[in-house]
Amino acid sequence: MNRGDLEDILPLSPLQQGFFFHALFDAGDSDVYTAQFVLDLEGPLDVPALRTAAETLLRRHPNLRAAFWHEDLSRPVQVIPRTVDLPWEEVSASEAEADAIVVRERARGFDMTAPPLLRFVLVRTGPGRHRLIFTNHHILLDGWSTPILATELFLLYMQGGHDTGMPRVTPYKNYLAWLAGQDRAAAEDAWRRALDGVAGPSLVAPEAAGREPRPPERTITELDERTTRRLTRAARRHGVTLSTVLQGAWGLVLGRLLGSNDVVFGATVSGRPPELPGIEQMIGLFINTLPIRVRYRMDEPLGTLLERLQDEQTELLAHHHLGLTDIQRVAGHGGALFDTMTVLENYPFDPASMDGSLNGVRIAAADSYDATHFPLSFVAAPGERLSLLLHYRPDVYERPVVEALLARVRRFLEAFAEDAGQPVGTVDLPSGTERAALAAWNDTGADVPAGTLPDLFERQAARTPDEVALVCGGARLSYAELNERANLLAHELIARGIGPEDRVALVLPRTPEIVVAILGVLKAGAAYVPVDPEYPPARIGHMLDDCRPALVIGPGGLPDTSGRPAHDPADADRVRPLRTGNAAYVIYTSGSTGLPKGVTVPHTGVLNYFEAHRETFFDPAIEAAGGRRMRFAHLASFSFDTSWMGLLWMMYGHELHLVDDDTRRDVAAYTAYVAEARIDLVNTTPSHFSSLREAGLLDDDGRHRPAQLLLGGEAVGEALWTDLRAVPGLTARNFYGPTESTIDTMNQVVADAARPSIGGPYRGTRAYVLDAALQPAPIGVPGELYLAGAQLARGYLGRPGLTAERFTADPFGAPGDRMYRTGDLARWLPGGTIEYLGRADDQVKIRGFRVEPGEIENVLCGCDGVAQAAVVVREDRPGDRRLAGYLVGADVDVAAVRRYAAERLPDHMIPALTVLDALPLTVNGKLDRAALPAPGGGASAGRAPRSPQEEILCGLFAEVLGVVAGGSGGSPPSVKHVPKAGVDDGFFDLGGDSLTATRLVSRIRSALGVELPVRALFEAPTPARLAERLADAPGDVRPPLTRAERPAVVPLSYAQQRLWFLNRLEGASSSGGATFNMPIALRLDGALDLGALRDALGDVVARHESLRTIFPDGSGTPRQLVLD
Repeated sequence: MNRGDLEDILPLSPLQQGFFFHALFDAGDSDVYTAQFVLDLEGPLDVPALRTAAETLLRRHPNLRAAFWHEDLSRPVQVIPRTVDLPWEEVSASEAEADAIVVRERARGFDMTAPPLLRFVLVRTGPGRHRLIFTNHHILLDGWSTPILATELFLLYMQGGHDTGMPRVTPYKNYLAWLAGQDRAAAEDAWRRALDGVAGPSLVAPEAAGREPRPPERTITELDERTTRRLTRAARRHGVTLSTVLQGAWGLVLGRLLGSNDVVFGATVSGRPPELPGIEQMIGLFINTLPIRVRYRMDEPLGTLLERLQDEQTELLAHHHLGLTDIQRVAGHGGALFDTMTVLENYPFDPASMDGSLNGVRIAAADSYDATHFPLSFVAAPGERLSLLLHYRPDVYERPVVEALLARVRRFLEAFAEDAGQPVGTVDLPSGTERAALAAWNDTGADVPAGTLPDLFERQAARTPDEVALVCGGARLSYAELNERANLLAHELIARGIGPEDRVALVLPRTPEIVVAILGVLKAGAAYVPVDPEYPPARIGHMLDDCRPALVIGPGGLPDTSGRPAHDPADADRVRPLRTGNAAYVIYTSGSTGLPKGVTVPHTGVLNYFEAHRETFFDPAIEAAGGRRMRFAHLASFSFDTSWMGLLWMMYGHELHLVDDDTRRDVAAYTAYVAEARIDLVNTTPSHFSSLREAGLLDDDGRHRPAQLLLGGEAVGEALWTDLRAVPGLTARNFYGPTESTIDTMNQVVADAARPSIGGPYRGTRAYVLDAALQPAPIGVPGELYLAGAQLARGYLGRPGLTAERFTADPFGAPGDRMYRTGDLARWLPGGTIEYLGRADDQVKIRGFRVEPGEIENVLCGCDGVAQAAVVVREDRPGDRRLAGYLVGADVDVAAVRRYAAERLPDHMIPALTVLDALPLTVNGKLDRAALPAPGGGASAGRAPRSPQEEILCGLFAEVLGVVAGGSGGSPPSVKHVPKAGVDDGFFDLGGDSLTATRLVSRIRSALGVELPVRALFEAPTPARLAERLADAPGDVRPPLTRAERPAVVPLSYAQQRLWFLNRLEGASSSGGATFNMPIALRLDGALDLGALRDALGDVVARHESLRTIFPDGSGTPRQLVLD
């Protein structure tokens, strides 16, 4: 582009900056910000006149001819050429082919530097039938401009395509000038107040930001005329706009979806200032995306909520001009604050308004396609029937989920129209169809099993007395032997007055005695309390003090049972009768207060668990093995209820192999044992299984391999799930269930599900996925998982307050039923199974152990010298989840803290420790977990760059982030104090945003000569990680220089063109014209030969043509002229 072609250079509006960033970020991918307007035309269309009208339209509106440049600029600009060729295509096609052309055009992107960023395709579909397809990049114009553009296009068409007699267009630059004159400081202060207290971003799909964008799809519904009228009247009564009603409804649905009563989402505002003359007929991008904050209480009436929301939005009306990036910055949120948005399309194009005025041509149909990169965008179009649309990214959400969400929005609108006085929490959101499906999946009714656990074992011992029940090292106990030893112990306990509802603590190693002890305690009617003897003494002491056992059986061995009878104890022998509802065991789990808590489980839960497994797991597995007895390798600690899996296999007549501690901790030894003992069933955690697999557990090397793999304790990743589905001869199952619901409550055969799932509820149990209002979440939408039914524990031993908090009334069950709040996030899948999604609270699973970080934090803070502590789970390598502890204190001794923790916590709860000067905090003073460094990466553990690339990148980070230009109106630049950037410092943690990201990538290209996409910076935001990307980045950004004959007219290079028009923009006579002058001053000492210096400089100029080049432009086109 030369001087004669250039009409203007303009800044970008706030939203244009955002669109431009996304265009760079998604370079090479499909551009989701491609918009489209499609008209079906019937009648004698004058095609040349329509094409001329489109050309005139392009001539009348300079901003429609804009190109967008950013290379070597402090901020991007839009360059307006005087003329451009109209992209116009004419084809003939069938209706179906025309539909395909619409899709094809929408998928074609635009080169931001090649104007115009729009095109027309006219498809002739038959005699007197045409389809006009107008496609543009959203950076040029918004939805409000589309009907203005269409109207002007056809007004021009009526005049043969010419604009004779039509009023002059108010240029878009007038709006940009208005924008530059607004009070930026007042706007920043208003938005800072509006977003004060926002705890964090409201993201429905935080992982989607790094994915390749997919063009959105949409689902549509509408309110009937009667409901639309009632909604309008309700809004009028409460003094709120339709826009506020829609935003309120979306905020409530989003709050339920995220489990928060304070959410933020985006909203599109028209951005057309009424005080600007001619604004109503201007075409361009005026809209802005602004944050809408919705806070609510469950007991707040709908009408009251919307009135308050209306007031809050009214206070911000004068500040709608501020850009989203600036709003997020002043509010203290550097990254994305939301990833959903709302749009009220009150700019409809009515084809009927042009009937009879187009010389016989009729607009038979009109359709538009807007653009967005958000996972969810809620759009409403007013009319006699209010249309509701939900645009969604199909790579993030499936259509049934989106339809259910849109139905919930509709339900809130209907509820407001019916009774605006009803509280938010009482609005019934699930549809009848949803409720029926959920009820069917929870229709697991079965009789509560009768009897007790001793009955179960004794029946099997009577059936197969001589079969081997237990193998441990060289010891092999038959059912008769095991039953007799357990009976002797039971009678000894009874003789000591121990019976039902008493507790016996078992502090025993992994030997046959612990199985004997468990059975003996159960036979006496008491509950056993397993305590791992390897726990720190302090922890063991707390557990014993808390459970108040009638007896402690320790490492010294079982009590002397001499003289005790060997028969099965009956109620006549026991201290008290044993009933199904009596406690069977108390197992301790991690507690958030810093101390473990005991979960009391009755016989009922374990018996129901047994019956559920017998029907769906035990019997099918036995049948697959030909009906023979099977061998189970017992790997779990008896301090965890997973240990019951093997015990119940034994009680059902199969051989239990109790693997000793040395073998179970050595993956090679354990793998060898499985092969040698011909183990059929292996029960472990996914992380431990990965090590076993590496050790050869499933190798096809001729050795015996297990046929059944039972995984539980932590989530199974997609990669492992896919691998297991492909292993021949192996049946893998994924088990789920907290201790509070007896071992596990669901399981899924891996081969029967294409993606990770935990299955559906067992017989006699129920599973609910609920939102924050305890209403069922839509199928496919995350919520918190609650469990109910026969397997629920009684609660927490001696802690009625905590029991009442976690075991609450079941609103979906019979009177008196309870449900347990798991704290896990999950969602129903369409087939009636559940997908586990992680934790809703801070509790985590490490190597299958349930861990409360708060408990570890409390212990760490108890150590001398530790002022503050934070504990998180990190997964710095995929699948490798580890605890990381961060300490703050004036004189912290890490070794001493580690020793202190080891005395009070089991090994799996000891985190890697890092000392920080201070814990990073969010804008609201809360711990900023995302800003915590990798273990060892604290303030005292920084490292120097390891390569020239890392050193250069550190410098570029500091250079770009060091000074950020201020706003319009000549405000001074705001300095960010980033004197240097470390190799492991994150660009966005240091204050970078989308605009400075584009500047950094441009500087990297110039400094290192590599082509690096903007996306790379988001995926690898530190100098160290970015340096690794450079090896794979294509080089030679610009073609290498080669010797060539000088032509008669030497054009300007691309970089020279930029500098030339920037010089023109700033004005050669102004102080700004010296922006790119590069003075160099040298101080010379000693005698100077001025003649020699002058000759030397002359020789340098003679050797380098560029030093004697000028840039005349007398012909209207700049060129290079080398002076000889």
